[in-house]
Amino acid sequence: MTAQLFYGCGDLLNDYEGIRGFERYRPGLALCYLVRLTDTRLQHLERVPLHRSGFRLHGAKRERAEGLRQKLTQNSLGLGDPLGIDGQGHLHWYPTHDTSELL
Repeated sequence: MTAQLFYGCGDLLNDYEGIRGFERYRPGLALCYLVRLTDTRLQHLERVPLHRSGFRLHGAKRERAEGLRQKLTQNSLGLGDPLGIDGQGHLHWYPTHDTSELL
C-alpha cells in the first residue's frame, strides 16, 4: 500500500489573519478537500467552500460557492470533466478519464 501526498491544497485557517501588511494572503474563502481514491485512480473530489473569520470556519454562502465554481472551471487545466455544485454549495468533480498521472 502506498501513501498519497497532496501539496498546495491550501490552509483551512490562515496564520496571517489580523497581521497588517499580509491582507493579500487572507481571501476569506477556504476550501476543505474530501478525496475518494482507489489504488491508482482519483474517483471523486469534493471541495467544501468555507468562510473564515476570527480563526473560525463557517459554510460559505451559495453565491460565493457558485462564483468559486465558475472561477475554477475557467482556470481548470483542461481536465475536461465538469465541476458540479450541490444544494449545500459543495463542489464535486467526478473524473471520467484516467487520473493515475495525477496521483
